[in-house]
Amino acid sequence: MKYQAVIFDLFGTLVDNISLQQSHLVLAEMAHILRIPEQEFITTWIIDTWYVRACGNFSSLEASVEHICHLLNTHAKTNQIQHVCHLWSNFTLKLLHPRPDVIRILTHLHSIGYKLGLISDCAIEVQLHWPHTSLAHLIDTSILSCAVKIKKPDARIYQLACERLNVDPKHCLYIGDGSSHELSGAANAGLYPVLLTGSDNDKDAIRPDAEIWQGPSISLISDVMTLIS
Repeated sequence: MKYQAVIFDLFGTLVDNISLQQSHLVLAEMAHILRIPEQEFITTWIIDTWYVRACGNFSSLEASVEHICHLLNTHAKTNQIQHVCHLWSNFTLKLLHPRPDVIRILTHLHSIGYKLGLISDCAIEVQLHWPHTSLAHLIDTSILSCAVKIKKPDARIYQLACERLNVDPKHCLYIGDGSSHELSGAANAGLYPVLLTGSDNDKDAIRPDAEIWQGPSISLISDVMTLIS
């Protein structure tokens, strides 16, 4: 086989992208509970603290919320913090439902001998739920940025996935929607990157690689089978 492994992105690839509209509604409710101005809280959550949350600076979701409250000069009670964490945790869990055909394709890839990996830029709330999803048992190695404290497009995160799969990067396909400069990062690390397009991937997410990508692309996750045939 030319390729021995397929490494996937998570959001916008195996599961749907996070809807900004839906996330803003949840974050607005969280802001109301914490008695923080809505826009300040949303901006701090999505933009100002994303890097440190995705790099695993906090050991719990509660610690993330407490940090944001501190940044915004707000003292929240324990029950308020627990309430908003429950809201965001439930919202996150709903996001981790696989897209149509994903389970079938991953199962088939396994059955014909391919190793499967995952690399995702995500925060602690995803790490807590991931082992209990219907996807986790199909992935041989899952690299979550908050767990390894490295984000895409850092070459080390791709190298770590390849090392854990025991596969040379040149024998790895990387499939992603183009967020986080992940495709150029994969190419720089020696993998073979492929852009996953599709109607859902045209909404909300910031996808810098997708806007300028000149490399190979597929429109459906099932098209991976064409790449390896």
